[in-house]
Amino acid sequence: MHIFEHHLAGPVLRLSSGADEALVAPLGAHVVGWRHNGRDMLWCSATRLPGKPLRGGIPVCWPWFGPHPTDATQPAHGIARQSPWNVIEHTAHSAALQLTHGDLEVRLDVSIGPELKVSLRTHNAGSATVPLSAALHTYLAVDDISQVRVSDLDGASYIDTLDGWQRKTQNGDVIFDREVDRIYSVGSATLRDGARGIHVDGVGTSHSLVVWNPWIDKSARLGDMADGAYQRMVCLETAWAGDDARRLSPGATETLTTVLRPLATSR
Repeated sequence: MHIFEHHLAGPVLRLSSGADEALVAPLGAHVVGWRHNGRDMLWCSATRLPGKPLRGGIPVCWPWFGPHPTDATQPAHGIARQSPWNVIEHTAHSAALQLTHGDLEVRLDVSIGPELKVSLRTHNAGSATVPLSAALHTYLAVDDISQVRVSDLDGASYIDTLDGWQRKTQNGDVIFDREVDRIYSVGSATLRDGARGIHVDGVGTSHSLVVWNPWIDKSARLGDMADGAYQRMVCLETAWAGDDARRLSPGATETLTTVLRPLATSR
């Protein structure tokens, strides 16, 4: 096992495929970097707040997404991203990490090739049904938020969390000229950033996709986002959120997968 040191994430596993590489931190089973054709595909903050998970990359939100459903003292987005995971497999191009929380056993698999694939598999080893929500909270790196378009969502229903959690219908592409925080009732979408693009695909494991950009005021309130950082990131998160939250029966297993597929450069 080859473990490297990341200046903010601590020890990381390096995965590679040709010239492409990904970095996975056992703390949080957190994909903290992915380079494709010499370009950073994931945005990651240059600073980290003490006692907080690193902002950026692909944090694992599990076993709840957002605030805890019944206990406000619990950390937002669950315990997974602040927990040390056990590394159970590591090859040149893949890694598997495991965590147990109560009766829930969870495994994260990451593999790199022409695309990056991340799968989160949860098993209920207990005797009671357990509520479960989650997200692979992907921060995509972009050059200029004003040039970003998210397509494949025209006509899709979504919950606008910034407008009283109203249900709305998307008209055309998603553009960014203000804070956006929405849960779409679809499993995939395509982001275009000028000439470049990336397809985010839940491959049938998810029917919810979170689209988020904090814009100016929200990012100014986040101590781990530099001035103007909102212009260089967009989150497209394969999720079990909103109406897509699950209930995991005793002995049952559910898998949440995101595949990030770079698209050919247009000319």
